Amino acid sequence: MPSPYRRQLGGFTLIELIVVIAIIGVLALMPIPRLGGFIENSRISTDIANAKTLTNAAHVYHAATGSFPASLADLLVASGNYNVSLSSVPAISSQTYEHSDGFEAYYDNTTGTVTLDGSSVPIVSLPALTGLSASEGSLSPAFSPTVTSYTVTLPAGSTGSRTITGAPAADATIVSTSEAADVTGTGEARIARITVADADDATNTRQYSVVFQVAGAGPSNDASLSALTIGGQAVTLVTGTVDYTITLPSGTVTPLVVSPTTADAGATVGTITDDGAQVTIPVTAEDGTTVLTYRVNYTIAAPAPSAPVISLSGNNITVSGAQALATINLYRGGSVVATHTLTGGSTSHIFNDQSAGTYTATQTVSGVESAQSSSVTVAPPLPSLSEILAGYTFTVNSPTATSPTITITPPADLGGATPQVEVTSSQGTVLTLSVSTVTVTRHNTQPRSGTIVVTLSRDGSRNVQKVVNVSVPSRSGSEPFGAVTAN
Repeated sequence: MPSPYRRQLGGFTLIELIVVIAIIGVLALMPIPRLGGFIENSRISTDIANAKTLTNAAHVYHAATGSFPASLADLLVASGNYNVSLSSVPAISSQTYEHSDGFEAYYDNTTGTVTLDGSSVPIVSLPALTGLSASEGSLSPAFSPTVTSYTVTLPAGSTGSRTITGAPAADATIVSTSEAADVTGTGEARIARITVADADDATNTRQYSVVFQVAGAGPSNDASLSALTIGGQAVTLVTGTVDYTITLPSGTVTPLVVSPTTADAGATVGTITDDGAQVTIPVTAEDGTTVLTYRVNYTIAAPAPSAPVISLSGNNITVSGAQALATINLYRGGSVVATHTLTGGSTSHIFNDQSAGTYTATQTVSGVESAQSSSVTVAPPLPSLSEILAGYTFTVNSPTATSPTITITPPADLGGATPQVEVTSSQGTVLTLSVSTVTVTRHNTQPRSGTIVVTLSRDGSRNVQKVVNVSVPSRSGSEPFGAVTAN
């Protein structure tokens, strides 16, 4: 029998251990659902961001091409990854965005939007309008912020321009509008547009367009041309005129290249014919019955004659090397100053007494003018010898010095003349060419005088002289000695 005083040694019972383990297990399991929720939320955020990326890319594609891509795969064409980051988009099929976890988002190629799990709620991050209306008529289809292309049918007989008005969403702003300039016209003339952008930074844009059409208008009957080029030369077209005459430059290659452009995109150009003198261009309107036939008569200019030869003798200009019966044109400074038509078998002509300037010449044969000849320059007329002599000056330097000097200064332009200076004094005669300074030596304080003779020679002539009497006063003289002048 155990002693009542024996110490009791205790521990955990089995039930207690089971309870503790259960509590620990419950505590360990509590964060797992929350962690799973974080992971799932992260995946959903990624999917939403990718869906927005695809939507934006589809609208960038629309802005560049005028239509939404038929499938998401078209966004990855080689010519340009339309802002789609391949690293952020695991896979793209024709109509769905496929996430690696199996998530799919549906793509609507009529609106360019991507929706999550095929729901009707688009993931759109582009700016939008909340309302759109035309100045006349109703939109078709009815307006929706994600639909960007509409049509308005106007009553029969409508003409002129039409406009559209849009109301931007709170986070968007209208950046440009354009009207439909002519509802009976073609192409852009019948389309009005509004472009909206992000109100904060205008990073993203969306463009809405409305095409106006006139009820009962039927196919166009416009068979006119808006432009026409023949042999590389544009024909100036006049409304209502179909017959034209042009002259093509020399050297134009045949057969001629004919490039017509119809005013209406629905018109067609028939078979173009060229008989060597006339080009015929039939144009059929979109209605299939209205036909206009354009006829352009043409000639090709004859080859240009060669440039003549020009030469100079004094101020007489000779032009030679021209063809018989040609008209010779004499140019100075780019303008015609004289013409002469040759007669008989003559091939040259002399233009006498031409004024100073640079000259060229051409010849005109059968209405075709040659290139310019080389140039010759007629010099300005030389000053006369008398004019040159009148420009000489004589100056006495330091007249009170023991040996004063006289400076002989010729004019700047000697006109081709050669000067000779002859000095005569009481000491004898000194003959020097091109003298510029004469030194006069005094005897005591007596004045000295003499003569300076300047002779000019040009073209073998020496018959013009200038005689200057020179007088140097005594050193004690008080009056200054000025410039010496001729008799």
